[in-house]
Amino acid sequence: MMPERLDLFSIIHARAERDLAMARAENAMGNAVLKTAAAEALRSIARRQRIITSDDVWAFLVAAGTATEGNPTVMGCVFKEAQRAGVIEPTEHFRISIRVSAHARPVRVWQSLIVEDKP
Repeated sequence: MMPERLDLFSIIHARAERDLAMARAENAMGNAVLKTAAAEALRSIARRQRIITSDDVWAFLVAAGTATEGNPTVMGCVFKEAQRAGVIEPTEHFRISIRVSAHARPVRVWQSLIVEDKP
């Protein structure tokens, strides 16, 4: 009898696993406070600047003294919800994160859809 094939390369399974992980992160203890603060920060930033990364949101939270404990993966949920709400849209670009805890990994560059142009 052959063992069940493990599907290592399936976009359908990969997306399902991503969605499960995001739901776990969103519902984890302590993440509600971080998620709320990050969502408010993201909207505030999106009104002021056209280009946004998660580094911008983290910097805003630290400067405002609202960076809280919680799983930082909740930030993905915040950005996806903002995308669904029409606040931001992804670009094709990535930048290297300057947050030490992100270990210089690439982060997506997002474009604001609600930026308030100054006259």
